[in-house]
Amino acid sequence: MLALEPAHRAARLLLADCQTQTGDDKGVVETLATHDAAFADDLAYAYLLGMALVRTGDQPRGQVYIDRIFRAGESAEGHLLMGLAYLTGFDYKSAVASFDKAVALNPDLPRVRSLYGRALLSSGDGAAAARQFQLALEQNPNDFDANLQLGGIRQRDQQFDSALTYLARAAALRPNDLATRHTMASVYLAQGKAEQALPLLEAVVKEAPDYVDARVLLATTYYRLKRRADGDRERAEAARLTAEQQARQPGAKPAAPTPTQGPTNQP
Repeated sequence: MLALEPAHRAARLLLADCQTQTGDDKGVVETLATHDAAFADDLAYAYLLGMALVRTGDQPRGQVYIDRIFRAGESAEGHLLMGLAYLTGFDYKSAVASFDKAVALNPDLPRVRSLYGRALLSSGDGAAAARQFQLALEQNPNDFDANLQLGGIRQRDQQFDSALTYLARAAALRPNDLATRHTMASVYLAQGKAEQALPLLEAVVKEAPDYVDARVLLATTYYRLKRRADGDRERAEAARLTAEQQARQPGAKPAAPTPTQGPTNQP
């Protein structure tokens, strides 16, 4: 539709909404960001674009659309966007308060339950987070974040079969998501199924070589499978990556020189 009629407002918003539901925030920005003039008073446009900008890390531009929504009066959409901004900034207490207001105004607002759950989980209230994720899935069984996070909660509670049910649904929605495959692999390991964890972790490490946690888990998997040399290699690589990341931290001290044997060329 947009290829034939680029100015079709409803089609552009529908495309952006679909991209939002699939987690394609960069796609939302590409779809909407250059059309401010056509959507100057459209709060749905401000909501979709503001959320995508905040989620992609462009807080200043996202705030412009948050402010636009609040100027139109208090709304669930405005509080959701504020909560998302707080969540992105690691201010979990404020995020929880904002999502609580959003839910009070419109409990059926798409994504509000799963975002509320993430804020609660990050603030340490796993039980309340699980309730919000469950409510999110009652609204939309294909909510990726709710499936992934609830799978992680069930894993931590050692409810492994339940965890795999949610994680399998998350994997079906986004087959290439690294966190989903990593979590599934950790569940398989907890069940003693190293053979099923192995291909997931090898694929994750291939796609994300700097994913330290995946390398640690892969080393454990190799050891479980009696592949000591492979386990040693992955453990060494994880240690190297960890040292590099620590060295990049502000205030990190230079690593001590590695002792050598024999003469050197240093004066």
